[in-house]
Amino acid sequence: MSDFRTKILGVAAMGVAFAGLSFGQTFVPTTCAANITPTNNPTLRAEGETELVADAVWTGCTVGGAPTTAVLYAALSLPVTSKAISGNQFSALPAPVAPATTVPYQGNSDAVLIVQTAAFAPQYVAGTVAGTSVSFSLPCTNNTAGLATSNCLQIGATTFTVTNVRVNASGAANPQVTETLLLQVALAPGNGTVNVSTAGGIGGNVGYILPSLSYSLPATTPLVPAVFTICAGNTIPAGGTAAPTPNTTVTIKELVAGAFKLVAGVGSEAGSFPANYAVVLGVAATPYLTTGIGTATQATNITVALANVPASATVYAPQTIASASANGFSLTLAGSPVPVTSPTGLVGLNGGVVAFTPTNGTVSIVYTPTATGTGTTFAVPLYIIFAGNTASVQGPITAAVYYTPAAAVSGPASLIPTFAVSTAAASNLQSIVACNTTLLFPYVTNATGFETGIATANTTTDNLGTIPGKPSASTPVNGTCTLNFYGNAAQPTATVTPSLGAYSSTAPTVVPIYANILTTMIGSSGFSGYAIASCNFLEAHGFAFITDTTGTFSGTEGYLAVVVPGTRGEALGTGE
Repeated sequence: MSDFRTKILGVAAMGVAFAGLSFGQTFVPTTCAANITPTNNPTLRAEGETELVADAVWTGCTVGGAPTTAVLYAALSLPVTSKAISGNQFSALPAPVAPATTVPYQGNSDAVLIVQTAAFAPQYVAGTVAGTSVSFSLPCTNNTAGLATSNCLQIGATTFTVTNVRVNASGAANPQVTETLLLQVALAPGNGTVNVSTAGGIGGNVGYILPSLSYSLPATTPLVPAVFTICAGNTIPAGGTAAPTPNTTVTIKELVAGAFKLVAGVGSEAGSFPANYAVVLGVAATPYLTTGIGTATQATNITVALANVPASATVYAPQTIASASANGFSLTLAGSPVPVTSPTGLVGLNGGVVAFTPTNGTVSIVYTPTATGTGTTFAVPLYIIFAGNTASVQGPITAAVYYTPAAAVSGPASLIPTFAVSTAAASNLQSIVACNTTLLFPYVTNATGFETGIATANTTTDNLGTIPGKPSASTPVNGTCTLNFYGNAAQPTATVTPSLGAYSSTAPTVVPIYANILTTMIGSSGFSGYAIASCNFLEAHGFAFITDTTGTFSGTEGYLAVVVPGTRGEALGTGE
């Protein structure tokens, strides 16, 4: 707040300096009062850089003399970012006498001052934005000979309305937005030089800033699957008649009623100033006025941004998201892309789904509101689909939700709305891990009189179906197993099996099982210990048997290798 006071005091000091130069007949508003009602005190989005504040109305300014110029200053507690204009001009159109010449009222923004008097039609002045203030310059001319008052101010009947002022609400230290108005006038020769009205200015509250957007990922329901594996990928279930469980569901929440705005109409980003001045003024055609002042360039955009997505993946998102509160409020993908009616399996979603392919690992899914409503939530199911063996091991895919367009705004903005670039950390989704099975053979030996046989099998040709809540991760794939041995002697050299094939009854090319004795594997005898087999595919299984080669004990003992949970994670629901 101290920063705001400094700025206001600076403007006031400037006014006092001019006031000291006045002499002769004075020109002093005596009854101007701030008229900013609580019902016109909007909520501004904390994420927004072009948030529209309430109109500020100054009424009943009683004046005297014949001013030659007038400047009204509006000082805000935040940087002003009203939409930029270039070459647009506003001109006084006094009634009933039209001006002999057009006097342009120029500015660099569509912040507008409306000057209303009893004798003339409303006059519209474009504002010039500089930091936290916007100024409106009014050349004062008498269009009718003998008229005692000018067409910019009139005795006892001048009302100033400052409208379409937008501010950068992002990063504001104080949630309350204030605006102070200050008027400077210059008098005609003989009537004084300069006089400033109400040196401290008159102001009030014009907005209150609140966070307006949040998102969340499932907290209790795990992602399906918890991790992606290279060999399995993530494919759409074949022959489905209902939408499969999404890989994740992003829940978007509107924290403030009306924060998700349309491009035009009720509940839009547009300001309160009329868009068509010619109609408002009853002028069929005029070169003096510009349409589009106060309007938005687009609706609120809400972007679901994914990063670190494999290049081979396709992301499917629903075209339309209905409000969770069933109030008729919905979001639709920007640009109205054609929904995908296939592949079969992604059915049961409102309006179908739309396919997105990553660019440099990113996917941006942009939704816009189709109707306004109260604060509500939207659940966006996402499907990340890619074939097996088409991606590499990588860290997590991430998701974030924020308003767009996002850019740093300094001075008048070119796009309405524009939002601050989000600095919030993205949330992690699935990682892509190597297909791996670790097998523990807890006791192997080829000490004198004994031998151990070891077998490993590739069982990725899985016809066991899907266990509810634990989808199978089996995808037929060939691979090898590397066996390391640990025991009572120097560690033997690791043994790498030949390629173990995924069984195919139609084209058996590689055997799915490898079996050998310990002595052949390590090339020496007298070893006792354990072995660990690391297989670069899922669904590996192993068996070992220990036999008496001398016949002294006349027996054998066999056991199944222990499947050790690792990155492939039995507990994570990826199947065995």
